[in-house]
Order: sequence, then structure tokens, then C-alpha cells
Amino acid sequence: MFSDLIKKAETHYQNGLPFVLYRKPGDENVLGIFQNNTQLNTTSDYKSSGFVFAPFDNQGKTILLLADEMITATYIVADERKRTYQLTYPGELERKKHLDLIGRAINQINTGHLKKVVLSRKTAFDTIVKPLSVFQEILALYSGALCYLWYHPGVGLWAGASPEIFLNIADDSLTTMALAGTQKSIDDSPPVWGSKEVEEQAMVTSFILDAIRDKVSNLSSTEVVSVRAGNLWHLKTTITANMKGTSLKTIVNALHPTPAVCGLPLKEAQKFLSQYEEYDREYYTGFLGELNLGKNSNSQLYVNLRCMQIRDTSVILYIGGGITRDSVPENEWQETLDKTGIMARALFNSNE
Repeated sequence: MFSDLIKKAETHYQNGLPFVLYRKPGDENVLGIFQNNTQLNTTSDYKSSGFVFAPFDNQGKTILLLADEMITATYIVADERKRTYQLTYPGELERKKHLDLIGRAINQINTGHLKKVVLSRKTAFDTIVKPLSVFQEILALYSGALCYLWYHPGVGLWAGASPEIFLNIADDSLTTMALAGTQKSIDDSPPVWGSKEVEEQAMVTSFILDAIRDKVSNLSSTEVVSVRAGNLWHLKTTITANMKGTSLKTIVNALHPTPAVCGLPLKEAQKFLSQYEEYDREYYTGFLGELNLGKNSNSQLYVNLRCMQIRDTSVILYIGGGITRDSVPENEWQETLDKTGIMARALFNSNE
């Protein structure tokens, strides 16, 4: 039963033992992976089996939770109730700081040093939450995302609802996506996209195709479509290929981090973020998911977007947005506020 799965996770958490609860997009089942010791396992070749949690910095260590025990339970929707929250917006100092960073990035783009860079920030809320309650609220709100709650005593506690597949490996077939461009949902109709969003998404698509073209066979991509994630719309291209005997490590190293979370050219964008973003993203915009699991040893990895880090007396929300030559700083700032609301909604509803 779902309630038993939640109790199992609560006990593991209280005992300081690693675990992850997650539900894949469109699925009704919640899976639990439980490691029965506190060993901090890592993987660099991606040949092991378990649940991986990788940082944004591709030089950092990818954490591997071992599946000492796996449990599946059908998610039971909580009683319907009015979901409202009051978000406290960042002050003028934080707004000005982010606008200055956007302006600096646009200057770098206009001088030809960058084509695109993804700027992010974090917002901290001084609040004590119940992690399992937050997770259940995320499940109730975001059926189309990878919803997760991940914990290791040596790393911390993270939760999120990611709309973006990083890599799906089934047998020898590879699927990934280029997801970029953001507009707030006004109604159920897809938005009219501007040149900024179209160009931004096209950059990501081109990067992925070029990065793996010589490593795979039967490479193909779909037309660009509008997809909804929570109260936001994005542009998406689905990309498929045959692995052609290429290792998962080779593909991961070729793609992570993508321009959807970092920028172009990659090295210049990384240098800019290292110099000016002024904080460690840790696992935000890294990736997470099943590694060589199941009877067919498939891997399903997701980009760690729309996420939060839960601490003893505070919660940190992470938000980002892509900057191109057509970016309007005030609009980019508003986009970060819109994205903040996605996780804040789950965070504050769980405390009602």
C-alpha cells in the first residue's frame, strides 16, 4: 500500500538511511529504492545498477543509491482541497543583483563571447517542513513530471518535479529531448512563441544532434512542439538514435551539461557561470534516475529541474532561465518568479 511505502521512507529517514521515492511522468505507481547502509557510493562509468544523482558540475561525483530493497505502490490521491499559497517575493536587492547579472550576460553575448547562457539563482525560505508531506503534495500537483524525494545523510535531502528527460536507454535505443523556451500559461491554448524562445530551443537541439552524431546511428529528431509543465509552457524536440555499441558514459559525457541548463559555447558559458553566478548549484541542473534497473537493465535519467533542497530549518528553491541576444531583463526576472511558484506551491501547501 502507498501508506506503507510512505511509512517505510519515514523510518529510513529517521534512521539516517539513504532512499529515494519517485514517480515517472504519467504513471500511477510510486517506486521506492532503499539502501540499507550509509555508504556513499559513486559511479563514473555508469555500469553499476541503482539510482543515480549527479551534480551540475560534470567534474563532480555522481552518487549511486543501491537498490537493496525496491517497493512499488499505487499512488493514492489525497482528499481534494483548495490549494492556495502566498509566495513572498525576493526583495529589491536580489532583483537588482539578478538583473545586473542578466545585463552582464547580454553584453557578453553582444560582444560574441557567448551565444546563450543559463543564469540561475536560489531563494531560501526559513521554514520547517515534513519532507514526506512535501513529496505527496508534489505528486498531487504534477502528474506529468518525474516527482521525487531523494535522501542520503552524507549529501542531503532533495525533492522536485522535473519535466525534462535527459536520457532514456532501452535495450540499444536512445531517447533524449531538447526542452527550452518558457511562457506562462494563460489558458489551455499553446502560446505564440517569439524569436527569442524559438532560437533558444533551436540552439539546444543543434547541440545535442552535433554532440552525438558520430557516436550513434539512425539519429532523428521530431518537429518542435509546445508542451505544458505545471503552469508553464516550453518548446520541445524529441531526439532518438541507436546506441551503436557506444557506452552510456560516452553519451553522458557528450551531453552533460546541455545548453538547456548551461549555455553555448559550453566552455565559455561554464567559465561565465563560475565567475559570476556566485554560488554552487550542487545538484540543481544535474541529472537523476534509474541506472541499469529492471529486468532489461534500462536507464531513465531526468534533468534535475524544478527542485528544492530541504534542510532542518529552511528550504532552498533553485530557479534558472536561458539568456540570448533577444532577452529582455525584466521578462527574464519575471520568468524566474513564475518558476519559483511551481515548487513554492508544493512547499507551502504541504504545511496547511
